[in-house]
Amino acid sequence: MNNKVLSLFEEYDRQRVIKDYITRGRAIFTVESSKLQKRYTYKIIKYTNQENKTTYQCYRLYGPDNSKDYRFIGIFDKELLGFQPVRANDLPTRLLIGFLKIIYCQSVIPQSCRFYMSNKCAVCGRQLTTPESIRRGVGPECFRRLYELDDDLNSGKNIIIKEVNDGTIL
Repeated sequence: MNNKVLSLFEEYDRQRVIKDYITRGRAIFTVESSKLQKRYTYKIIKYTNQENKTTYQCYRLYGPDNSKDYRFIGIFDKELLGFQPVRANDLPTRLLIGFLKIIYCQSVIPQSCRFYMSNKCAVCGRQLTTPESIRRGVGPECFRRLYELDDDLNSGKNIIIKEVNDGTIL
């Protein structure tokens, strides 16, 4: 198999994984556009009505609390490939609509578009949403604490390490 065919297969597989992830039920992910130099975090929740029709309620992260600061921005119907936005001119909404069109209608994701599945912080277990945090596996607050702890250890200060209830060591 030549490299071009293999890379198209890998791209198809990557898009299938992304589609499965965002329509699984409670997906949280970040979409980044290097062209626009913007990134936004979204939550998509699967909803099935009384007639067994499935749609996806889409929310955008608006504040610092990764678990509560989401606002409803529209409904996605993957069967009709339609999106009913609350505010169509909103850049974050347009970015999500554009991303969904790429995932469902194009064969290749452009280099300028990046998708990050959300993970949990290795220190505190909170949801990670920024690309930097996802790459590191540690959220910004825990990273800052760890960095300060590292500075304190290097300075020779006495450090008290305590174990939190869930087994995490701080």
